[in-house]
Amino acid sequence: MTPRIINARNVNDALSAGLWHLRTSGIRRDSRNGPVIVAPGPVLTVYRCPWERLVMDPRRDANHVFHLMETIWMLAGQRNVGWLLSFNSNFAQYADGGIQHGAYGWRWASLDPHAHQLVRAVEELRKPDNRRVVVQMWDAEHDLGSPAKDVPCNTQIYFQVVDRKLEMTVCCRSNDIIWGAYGANAVHFSFLQQIMAEALVVDMGAYCQFSNNYHLYPEMGQGKSLYDNPPPDDYGYPHLMRSILGGQTLQGFLGECGRFVRGEFDHITNLFLLDVSKPLRDAYLERKAGQDYDGHLSQCPNCDWKDAFTAWAARRDNKEQACARTTGRRAAATTGARLSSTGTWWCSMSSTTSR
Repeated sequence: MTPRIINARNVNDALSAGLWHLRTSGIRRDSRNGPVIVAPGPVLTVYRCPWERLVMDPRRDANHVFHLMETIWMLAGQRNVGWLLSFNSNFAQYADGGIQHGAYGWRWASLDPHAHQLVRAVEELRKPDNRRVVVQMWDAEHDLGSPAKDVPCNTQIYFQVVDRKLEMTVCCRSNDIIWGAYGANAVHFSFLQQIMAEALVVDMGAYCQFSNNYHLYPEMGQGKSLYDNPPPDDYGYPHLMRSILGGQTLQGFLGECGRFVRGEFDHITNLFLLDVSKPLRDAYLERKAGQDYDGHLSQCPNCDWKDAFTAWAARRDNKEQACARTTGRRAAATTGARLSSTGTWWCSMSSTTSR
């Protein structure tokens, strides 16, 4: 076993370093999901700027609106995946009868019978030099040996305040570096760290993620392209960190995340939810419905979330335009020709899971 530490400025830097680590030291194995490349030991990723949370490499093609919506869904304490399917229909594969067994947010809200774990954690962190603050996702009674489609990959979180900075360590039993570590995890947990730090009125410190089994599927989705040609580690991140709570209490924000999921926007006061999350939600859904979404997008201030969605949508719009042009050329070249048995030509643009 050979453990590894990846010291990274942000998630883009970490993705590049992680891919090179697997290229140079990874071990190829078979798994239930096909060939997998596994690190020779646990990997600790340390983010110095965890608020730079979005992967920008176009080949990764991350659906960051889904990541944002999933984060809000988690903080709302949800486990019914129905609402999320509008942003990623593939998420249904992680649910049993529409319920995600290992939903983190539901466990944050429900495992402690006395209070929300995150709210209690903030209360405990106000005590000087408290090293006993652990937020739990793994529940041995329900997870060990469970046949559920999804049991928590990330099992617990350690928080501590050092020199007025909130440091956070997330423990993960098994981590796909494309979809998990440097995809969904980098967004969800840095967002969590930020709202906890804002509730405590301290700065964000380092975010560390310990991945016990650190791996990549080289023949699945974007894994092959990224593994064969890792991205550079010098992606610029032009946007500064933007407040999420905006002076609101953590408990108040969690409640408004629930209202967001329920569509009760008239009862939301949080500006991040109203000015950033809702316009992006609306733009995403309008685009999905084939409608013009520029009006919704223009309501969102310039930020990393807006840039990421704009680039993601443009990649798809360009593909659709190329498909239409190709179809038009074929139709013009075969005027009067007999159509195929389906009566049409079509261009398939399969969507991949964005987790």
